[in-house]
Amino acid sequence: MAHFYSAMMIVLFELVAINFAYSQTVASLLTLTVNFWLNNRYTFASINSVKQRFAKLFQFIVVCNIGVFFSVSTASYINEFSDLVTTAVLLGIVVAGAWNYAVSRLFVWKNFVNRGQKNRLVCSSYLSS
Repeated sequence: MAHFYSAMMIVLFELVAINFAYSQTVASLLTLTVNFWLNNRYTFASINSVKQRFAKLFQFIVVCNIGVFFSVSTASYINEFSDLVTTAVLLGIVVAGAWNYAVSRLFVWKNFVNRGQKNRLVCSSYLSS
């Protein structure tokens, strides 16, 4: 997912020339949505109900928005005081990735993890690629 996120940042920030913080927010939300669908498709395929999928998607986005906030805040702060855009983005990915993995595993996918499934989260954070 880090590759998808990075590609979105290049398109939004470099090519479309959207503000850095807005680019990060949009890229993060798109990445979260793709991330959820990949997890749902490959790791937790037993969720068959559309209603249940959307409920899990909502939980995932609510929980991970805190990670998005951390990511955007960290990267924007670094970007504001330096020209190290790549470093800013990577640090934002690390901060959000750690948060999103830990919290989504506890709150969104807890019923699946607690059942002793041997499947791991395919890409529950930006760090997975």
